[in-house]
Amino acid sequence: TGQPGEAPERDIITQYDINDYKEKTELTTTKLFTTIYTALASYRDLMALADNKRGLEKVIDASSSLLQLHSLERFAEGVLEQLAALLYLDYDTVLMDGVGVAALLNENGAPRVLAATGRYSGGTGGASTDIEATAKERITQAVTNKSTIIEEHYFVQYLHAPHGQEYVLYIASPRPIVKADRDLLELFCRNVMLAMDNLHMQQNLQKSQRELVLMLSEAIEQRSKETGNHVRRVAEYSRILGQQAGLSEADVEILATAAPLHDAGKVAIPDAILNKPGKLDDREMLTMKTHAELGSRIFDGNDLPVLKAAQVIAGQHHEHWDGTGYPKQLKGEDIHIFGRIVAIADVFDALSNPRCYKSAWAEEKVLGLLKEESGKQFDPALIDLWMNSLGEIRSVAVSLAD
Repeated sequence: TGQPGEAPERDIITQYDINDYKEKTELTTTKLFTTIYTALASYRDLMALADNKRGLEKVIDASSSLLQLHSLERFAEGVLEQLAALLYLDYDTVLMDGVGVAALLNENGAPRVLAATGRYSGGTGGASTDIEATAKERITQAVTNKSTIIEEHYFVQYLHAPHGQEYVLYIASPRPIVKADRDLLELFCRNVMLAMDNLHMQQNLQKSQRELVLMLSEAIEQRSKETGNHVRRVAEYSRILGQQAGLSEADVEILATAAPLHDAGKVAIPDAILNKPGKLDDREMLTMKTHAELGSRIFDGNDLPVLKAAQVIAGQHHEHWDGTGYPKQLKGEDIHIFGRIVAIADVFDALSNPRCYKSAWAEEKVLGLLKEESGKQFDPALIDLWMNSLGEIRSVAVSLAD
């Protein structure tokens, strides 16, 4: 508003952030309604563009983290987050108002919840009965017909991965899912299948790697008349302690996979020493101690992360926190954390179970030794974490008992 001639239309439009110019004499009732209505429509379109930009940012951000996820459950959670981003929904709003479910079909064709948001959050691993009847009906229909179901506020996608596994993605949106959303979702789901297939192959590779390592480790342990469950327990104890120590998921997996190879060097130790029922003399002990260095050499020059970890663990699990261990008298944090963790796991299990040269110790006596050696043989911070994890440790000891 202004005096005639003092606010020329051309100057106002070019110099200020103004979208239109009307003189009062133009604004009949109809013209005024049209002006306000079209201004609101323009505002709506501007907000949609802003939402699109935020959605794209979320997709890019979620995509970068999705490539780093290893477990199927976490992958499914990432998929749901990306679906929410594609629908331009604020993630907090999705958690409160929107609903998303990612399910894996069991052998009998029933869905098992992998990840969920909204009303179904916390439903991971739940049966299909954890889902309300309406959603369950839509999911069942998509599975039965092996097809996509799209309604105004719902999107259900049946997915068949190249490796043969079947999945279903379900999402309910508090705002209508328009055609543009549907096209994006369908394109996204097709690409999810490629990622699912890669994840499946990666998991199979990791599983095969773990099984091969365990078979090799068990064969080594059998030479010293130990059971294969020793290396399995050491692996699981190491996993627990690695998690408590704050290692990344990837490092914990590498640690648990490589830990069974801690005594690989024993393949070069003579049976007479390895299985001697009594105490070793000084010369025999020197020979026995060479297994750490020999184990490290076995894996020397390997670039595979698991075998590089095995080299560290085999060579350092007899090093002591105070520098009195072997083979290199490493001290404190100069000892790799993998070596420090496996040192505790190995000693605990070795003392807790019978060996050819001794009977099993009572748990109280074993824990007493660990506490006594805290700051001497063992990393004191890791011993504290071990004591705080005794519930999990005991569960492993029972489930993998000889």
